[in-house]
Amino acid sequence: MNKPAPVIDTHANHEENIERIVKLIGRNKLRLRIFEFVHGRGSRPKTVTEICEGLNSNRQVALNQVNHLAKHRIILKASTSQKGGPDRWGYTKNDFCMANKQEILRKVAKPELLLRMPTKRRPEIAAVQRMSEAVLKRVKSQSRSKKKLRVLYLLANPSSQGSLRTDAEFRHVEEEISSSKYRDKIDLVIKMATDAKSMLKGLNDFRPQVVHFSGHGGKQGIWLDDGKVDKSVGSAMKFDLLAEALAATDSPPKLLVLNACDTLAGADVLLNAVEAVIAMSDSISDVGAATFAAQFYAAIASAQSTEVALKQAKVSMKAASLRDAHLPEIIFRKGIDPKKQVLINKR
Repeated sequence: MNKPAPVIDTHANHEENIERIVKLIGRNKLRLRIFEFVHGRGSRPKTVTEICEGLNSNRQVALNQVNHLAKHRIILKASTSQKGGPDRWGYTKNDFCMANKQEILRKVAKPELLLRMPTKRRPEIAAVQRMSEAVLKRVKSQSRSKKKLRVLYLLANPSSQGSLRTDAEFRHVEEEISSSKYRDKIDLVIKMATDAKSMLKGLNDFRPQVVHFSGHGGKQGIWLDDGKVDKSVGSAMKFDLLAEALAATDSPPKLLVLNACDTLAGADVLLNAVEAVIAMSDSISDVGAATFAAQFYAAIASAQSTEVALKQAKVSMKAASLRDAHLPEIIFRKGIDPKKQVLINKR
């Protein structure tokens, strides 16, 4: 009769050894308890009597499982100090099993893990794992590189407040972004005739990092649309309610741009919701508002910081000989460095 192949060999077949040990222990609970008992505390060999008493098991039943484990050298037979009697032999640890005890126990508890373990007979598993890791790394890298800046552009122009060229402003902004270096890293969504409901919907659906409002404003708040097609009166939204709306989301915007007259007065309140606010310190003209917005987003789309983008916008207004070039101002929440708020990731 051929002798059973020993579990442990000297050919560095680590994974194969683990697999054979797990399969030989199998789902036999007593066999597993004996394995743990022998490979437990102490270096002295455990006798069959000690094993039976320790596990509260019938001697013959336990002996059958002890012989099974010893036959395959999962535990090793060793002489004891006793001379004669049934306990002159004991069973001691196998060094390989002891070194890999936790891995063996984990795979005995979940045999399906063996299917994911590469062996010399299943080298393709290792290749698949390496491929999966490479693919995952590439996907993560791509997802980081494809992460875009989301800008929610809100326009409101109720007729009772006087006509504004907010549509022309947006067209200039679109043109500047489309010709910028990192144009593919910006998503620009426009909401026309914005009211409170459409603002909240934009925050929910788009989760913007930047919210831009272009329209009428004042020292108390901004004017939104009222939804009327004819003779729109508009609807005033005070700054504290605007701050509450911007904060009522799991991912509040980082930056709020108020391209509207006299809105700097509400900037402090709005910092409760966003990291930074750009607003106008007085009344701004249509040309000034459009020139400011176009160059500001051109700089943002070139991966400039928020502070630098504002400086560029002012330079552009001064170059056009506009008297309101001093109006746009930025206020940051305490602890935020305006030079470090770069909204476009170059990678």
